[in-house]
Amino acid sequence: MTLIISYMGIGDNLMFLRALSYFEFKDKDFYWLVKPEIKELLNFYFPESKIITFGDIKISFSSIGYFVKIVKKLRKEIFKDVIILDYKSKPLLAFLFLLISSRISNIKFTPSEELSLFYKKNPTIKKYKTKHEVERYKDLLKPLYKYSSHNKINFFFDKHKSGLSEITNRRIILIAPGSYRKAKRWSVDNFIELSRRFLKSGYEIIFVGGKTDCFLIPIIENYFPNNNIKNFIGKLSLKETGDLIKESTLVVSNDSALMHYADLLMKPVISIFGITDPRRCGPFTQIENCIVNNSYYPKYSYGSFPDNISDKYINEITVDEVFEKFLEVLSYEKN
Repeated sequence: MTLIISYMGIGDNLMFLRALSYFEFKDKDFYWLVKPEIKELLNFYFPESKIITFGDIKISFSSIGYFVKIVKKLRKEIFKDVIILDYKSKPLLAFLFLLISSRISNIKFTPSEELSLFYKKNPTIKKYKTKHEVERYKDLLKPLYKYSSHNKINFFFDKHKSGLSEITNRRIILIAPGSYRKAKRWSVDNFIELSRRFLKSGYEIIFVGGKTDCFLIPIIENYFPNNNIKNFIGKLSLKETGDLIKESTLVVSNDSALMHYADLLMKPVISIFGITDPRRCGPFTQIENCIVNNSYYPKYSYGSFPDNISDKYINEITVDEVFEKFLEVLSYEKN
């Protein structure tokens, strides 16, 4: 059995799932330890896997008791391999390794220079520069699994009741204005102006996002008081959002989880990048649909940047640029 430990966000987990889909495996071969927000999709995609979340353990994250409870769960299994997908939670990883190492045959890390602090068997971790995260994850999996001749994960699911019956117009554009860092968020004013242009072009506009994006709701609704757009920010589960993505014509997004989700579901997605490098973390099959600030790009191609970095770089990208990309993508899809 393989233990997969991930304290990463939804977007990073979606990139890992895409990489995993290229290999032969059985659901029951996996034991997942993940954040609560990704459990819904894992339950669907891996129905025979064992899945526990950090949220299942009702003790403060900083508490020693928290880690002890995790270890007690994990020590009930013997793992052939352990894959670590998050190198930032160093105390957690160090503690887990110390207490379960006797029950692990092989440990694999997300390739990162920082991981050399833990991975004594292979202290030289090569630099990946602009190699895409999905390719990095594939490199991680190659020693463990055989390549598959077809996609091993069916990322599409049967449509279920999700409160989306009001969606009747198939000329739908989804707008995902959120992202976990301010420097990765295009101005909501820009998204609103872009939405107005889409409305004039005869498209229905739906705003989507997670609960952390709810602060945007009053701003958006203030601009559209007549309910001529739909706002589902913070109201849908991941599966329901997936339903909506499938029904849409196109998605416009910042560098966020919904960008990766749209790409995973093979939906055209226009992605707006400010400080991050799409060659490393953009939509895997649609890098050409990314819009970047060429005067700044790609200063932070390695993915590490100051927390207080300004959002001025992403906001130098104009509404005209994004709308032109929309016309270009739309023309390509029609042909």
